[in-house]
Amino acid sequence: MDAARWKQIDDLVDAARELSADKREQFVTERSGDDVDLRKKGIQFYKLTKQMRIQAGEEYVHFIDAVLNQRKVSMLLF
Repeated sequence: MDAARWKQIDDLVDAARELSADKREQFVTERSGDDVDLRKKGIQFYKLTKQMRIQAGEEYVHFIDAVLNQRKVSMLLF
């Protein structure tokens, strides 16, 4: 995946995080339009980060955010 595509996915998920949890997946779907790959990867990335937060607990949320901001999670997705 090239840097431009990664940024597109990351920006989409960042925007979705600004919404309430019950609206995020629908937002990603709508924003992706006909780009099935973007929708799939956006939802996958969102669910992965959500699961990481649940498993890690609140005390590690800042650490997880730092890792995500460094884009190291991209290796886990593909």
